[in-house]
Amino acid sequence: MKFSSSVYQSERVSTGQSAVWTSELAEGLVISMPLTARAADVKPSRTAPLPSTSTSLGSQGRARRLGAVVIAWNVFRHFYPGFEDEGAAWEAALQDRLAAGATEVDPASFRNVLRRMVADLHDGHGDVSLRPETHRLPLVWQPIEGELVITGLAGEASSGLTVGDVVLSVDGTPTASALDATVPYVSASTPAFRQWRAAEDMLWRADDAAVQLRLRSIDGTERDQEVLPSPSAQIPHIDRETRPAPITWFPVGAWYFDLTRLDDNALQNGLRQVEPGQPVVFDLRGYPRDIRPAFLGRFTDHVIQTPPFRVPVHMLPDGHDRDWNSVGWSVAPQAPNLGSRVAFLTDTRAISYSETLLAMVRGNGLADIVGEPTAGTNGNSNTFVVPGGYALTWTGMEVLNHDGSDLSGHGVQPTVPASRTIAGVSAGRDEILQRGLENVAGARP
Repeated sequence: MKFSSSVYQSERVSTGQSAVWTSELAEGLVISMPLTARAADVKPSRTAPLPSTSTSLGSQGRARRLGAVVIAWNVFRHFYPGFEDEGAAWEAALQDRLAAGATEVDPASFRNVLRRMVADLHDGHGDVSLRPETHRLPLVWQPIEGELVITGLAGEASSGLTVGDVVLSVDGTPTASALDATVPYVSASTPAFRQWRAAEDMLWRADDAAVQLRLRSIDGTERDQEVLPSPSAQIPHIDRETRPAPITWFPVGAWYFDLTRLDDNALQNGLRQVEPGQPVVFDLRGYPRDIRPAFLGRFTDHVIQTPPFRVPVHMLPDGHDRDWNSVGWSVAPQAPNLGSRVAFLTDTRAISYSETLLAMVRGNGLADIVGEPTAGTNGNSNTFVVPGGYALTWTGMEVLNHDGSDLSGHGVQPTVPASRTIAGVSAGRDEILQRGLENVAGARP
């Protein structure tokens, strides 16, 4: 059979192979296709042009939008490693996503259609590019004790705000309602990380139009404050807590190493100052950019392993006959063995490689983990582009805990739970660090 059009031309040929995949797509509709074909037998008469990645959704927009939905839905349907957990809901949601894709003409609105699809994966790496907002509020906030609390400010641009203020409403909308409206577009594995990402998303703004915040101070008084968003590129990094220097010796008798602000050379040089038996606190509240796992060898007398990384190998459509390749690496003991009392600090910001390190710590019994559960998303991320130029990111591996239990949906659990409080934030206390120092040295700084 030969099919041709002005854009694309192909010819279906017999491969001489007996292996054929047959499946019912819908009632009365069956597909049969060969699983292999010799390259020499497949000679398209014309090379199809690559689809445009233009973000313009003009007169051809409806077809492009529906194509983007269909492509994205099928990529996840066949290749997302955690799909068996989402399968039934995923099948049921297709009609809704197609209907929305057909009618949401505005690029930002259609991006939200794709975001809803990615959010259905419950994947902490899940994201959609081409964010339309260009401005941000000059502050950081996060959920603490069931409230949205300002935890950091960007200098003069944040005039009138105070660290520790509770945000009661945003432009007249109660904060809880604003978060609830944002959550469906946010992909995350755990409820805590979903709330975190939703709060982050609420900081973004389309322009510099003033935002009205209703705030409650630590003394209980309420006030209204107007805040002007700034271009995102002009907002400096804002610390969420006041941390010590990346390498610090505390007089209580403990070392502190911030793995999110050190590179591997600085870490190795710093560890040379640690004497055997001295307590050490490692900070993994966030993402380490250039830290190798070899430093863990200073705290073990045997070879330790990463958690199991499982790469799916797809042999047939629809997840049938799927196999897994298990990969990982090991860390050998390093001299000198410090044999120290060790704690790792963490919270829901710890994702991916942070969770690899923490899983190695917990799975091999190297140290206490102080803080909150991590984001519950580990493994290499993949990205593909759909018509319209939207890049969709997702996790292409399945990573388990050392005992074979699921990391996704749970995160690495702390052995010593600790959380921030509104009073602590207002007073400038880093309660998770304090708990970590108490754990290793028996005293606060």
